[in-house]
Amino acid sequence: MLKADILIVDDDPVLAEMLTLHLQRAGYQATSACTLEDGVTLASNGAFDVIFLDVQMPDGNGLHFFPRFAEVPSRP
Repeated sequence: MLKADILIVDDDPVLAEMLTLHLQRAGYQATSACTLEDGVTLASNGAFDVIFLDVQMPDGNGLHFFPRFAEVPSRP
């Protein structure tokens, strides 16, 4: 069975790492980014099915970046 490729974008490195490891142990491909810009870069260069996006980030509001994530090639 194919499992989703997941990108976690959260400025809390402990939370992002914990969620990444938990998802990987469950058999998912999971990657994390700690800034919105890094998340957009990863999403633009990867093939993610799902993005877990934090709202309050140091480099902006995750909701304002939502259109940029929606336009990446993989269309998560």
